[in-house]
Amino acid sequence: MMSLLTSHARGDARLELLQTFASELMDKTKIIGFKPSARGWGYILEQENHVTKDEFDTVERFINDCREKGILPLDFVAEEEARAFSGVEIPDHRSPGKYLRSCLNVPLQAEEHYGLDWWDGEQYYLQMVVEKIDLRTLFTPVCEEYHIPIANSKGWSSLLQRAEYARRFREAEQRGLKSVLLYCGDHDPPGLRISEFLRGNLTSISSGKWEDGTPGYDPSNLIIDRFGLNRDFIDKHGLTWIDNLITGSGRDL
Repeated sequence: MMSLLTSHARGDARLELLQTFASELMDKTKIIGFKPSARGWGYILEQENHVTKDEFDTVERFINDCREKGILPLDFVAEEEARAFSGVEIPDHRSPGKYLRSCLNVPLQAEEHYGLDWWDGEQYYLQMVVEKIDLRTLFTPVCEEYHIPIANSKGWSSLLQRAEYARRFREAEQRGLKSVLLYCGDHDPPGLRISEFLRGNLTSISSGKWEDGTPGYDPSNLIIDRFGLNRDFIDKHGLTWIDNLITGSGRDL
């Protein structure tokens, strides 16, 4: 894999390299179980000691070249939600009669559209923040099943994102629930620092107010559970340790 990424081959030789690269990624998708982003593939290959962080751009370029040439599907990678289109109209190809009949059946399926208060009677109120889009893709199915809000902080979360999930915690605690913030990030210096500063970053905006007058949230009683990626998890499951502290800019941490 490393020889593929560092090769400067052109023409037919490069095409052959891209096909080999794509074949290896397709094999890995059968094991991963979800669709990583282009940059997420960089982290996967880093874990296997194929690349360092300053080679992630090369990984993305290879993947995009494969997508452009039809060697990999265009939708091979997960797209960031921020880049997704809104306002796309999907026409209804049913006849007016069939559409009307479906409308008449709606009352018979009303229970499917009724929004329950899933947290009524619970002891805890949970929200989850992850460091990367690929982790959101991984955890979204179970979060949807248990109605847990989940967001990708993309490293250090924005002030507005913090304010939004803090407001929901405030409302939950007013109902007598205990607030729990689940966090999953990298086991590297930046990832560990992010989790260490989660409470402090919420405290820093606790004096703020919303436009409608709602005051900020005091996170003193917030339970913060960093459940991954931690040393005990790595040891328990025998995951590979890699001494790879090269940043995307090539700096060695």
